[in-house]
Amino acid sequence: RRIAEARSIPELVAAVQEPGEDPRDLAEELGQLQARLAAEQAARIAAERSAFNTKAELKKKDRWLISMAAENAELQKRIQASEDQRITSDNQVAAQQGDVEAHDEILARTTARMKQADELLESQAKKIKRDWQFYKKSLALFADRVARLHRYLAANGTEAADRAQRHLIESMKFTMSKTLEANRYL
Repeated sequence: RRIAEARSIPELVAAVQEPGEDPRDLAEELGQLQARLAAEQAARIAAERSAFNTKAELKKKDRWLISMAAENAELQKRIQASEDQRITSDNQVAAQQGDVEAHDEILARTTARMKQADELLESQAKKIKRDWQFYKKSLALFADRVARLHRYLAANGTEAADRAQRHLIESMKFTMSKTLEANRYL
């Protein structure tokens, strides 16, 4: 009973070393606890992998945003240069009317590209924010599921000797593995 009630490794070691007044088949109980520990460790590793993949994706998007910001800055410099050229051309309107129209067209294209880049940058920032929120919710949901599974196994782990309970636990392990796999792709 003390082994089944153990919540941490030190408590488990103490319970195994001092079995108390309720002798049981310690090998079976130890096997069950080792299986629980292995399942918990597998769940933790899967969560870490999922978090790593999401973090890598966020870093990739962050690098992309930085490159877009650099391109945006370059476009702004080009717009400023085009604007300077337009002012000079306006001073020489009579002699260079054709050149002014060409510069205005360049300015319009550059402004349109800058606007397009700004819209894309804003859209990507919103998407990253949504993805971040989804990531945080996914982690919280996953942690909640792992906690519920842990509570269930802690409460019902010793009663798993009967076939229906074993089948239920196997079904839950299968569901958990599929959930972890789905989380990895999210």
